[in-house]
Amino acid sequence: MLNRNRPANVVRKSTDGWQTVLEGYSIRTLAHNARGQGRDYASGINEARTPFFAASTNFSDDWEIVEMENAAEALFINDMISVMEDGTEVLYFGTMKEVYKYTFEE
Repeated sequence: MLNRNRPANVVRKSTDGWQTVLEGYSIRTLAHNARGQGRDYASGINEARTPFFAASTNFSDDWEIVEMENAAEALFINDMISVMEDGTEVLYFGTMKEVYKYTFEE
C-alpha cells in the first residue's frame, strides 16, 4: 500500500530481483485490471501537475501514459478501480473533488 501523504516516485517489480519499471511521476495509486492477467495501472500527477494514469499490458514491463486533460490541474487521485461494464473495461478515479471515468475502447 502506498503512503497517501507521500507519493511514490517509482514503480518496481520483482521476478528475480527488484527493477524499476516506471519512474519520473508522482504515483499515488496502483490497481490491477478487471480483464485478466498482465494488465496493471498506476495514477498520480506528472511534472506539469496534470493528473494521469499509466497502463501496462505486459506485467508492468512497458507503460502507456494517458493524461487526464479535462481534469483540474493539481487534482490528486486518491483511489482507482478497474471494473467491467457491459463487456468493456472502465477505470474509475476517486479524487478530492469528484469521480472521473475512463472507458477503454475495444
